[in-house]
Amino acid sequence: MPGDRPYWVARNHVRGIGAARVRRLRETFATLHDAWHATRHELLAAGLDERSTKSLCEERERLNPEALLAAIEARGIEVLTWGRIVPIRAG
Repeated sequence: MPGDRPYWVARNHVRGIGAARVRRLRETFATLHDAWHATRHELLAAGLDERSTKSLCEERERLNPEALLAAIEARGIEVLTWGRIVPIRAG
């Protein structure tokens, strides 16, 4: 989902939120945007432990997902997510 790309990038800056926890978040919330903005209680109910929930809540206070994505794209870097396949072009 293109609207989730900033949240895929931001998630990589959160200690303790790896593939297994992303899978839980995606099973619980409609989008990673929704998971990023979820309350502490909702994150715990989704199966995150206290430490991961605390880390996510702290990082989202200081991170701007859209700005992170813009900075990456400005360098010509393509962001790939689980649901997005980008064809490789021969140079």
